[in-house]
Amino acid sequence: MTVKELSQYYHYMREIRDIDGKITALETKALSAPAMSDMPKGKNNVNRETEGTALALEKFRRERAHHVRRAAEELYKLEVYINAIEDGMTRRIFRYRYCDCLTWDEVAGKMGQGYTLEAVKKRHNRYLRASRG
Repeated sequence: MTVKELSQYYHYMREIRDIDGKITALETKALSAPAMSDMPKGKNNVNRETEGTALALEKFRRERAHHVRRAAEELYKLEVYINAIEDGMTRRIFRYRYCDCLTWDEVAGKMGQGYTLEAVKKRHNRYLRASRG
């Protein structure tokens, strides 16, 4: 597996977080008091802005559901790949980095005393080079 392939789960999780922010903003907008306006309303006396907000919310919710499904698929692929790594230390590095979406500094911290950022990255890169073999 390449770093790009290993990173797909991370990117889906970031996109989900971004979409969550958009959904929250739209829900807040939808729950706020409607503006009093003399502007004409749409069919059935519905304000077009309210209708647009509802449509956008539905679009983002569908997009989020799609990304959640894809993220679950990527996480499964990651787990299969990582579980096949024989060395427990290397397995932990890959799990922290790709499943838990930690930074290299955070990975080194989780590995414990004596593990530096450089050490965990080096072990990671050596494994990838050797596995391409």
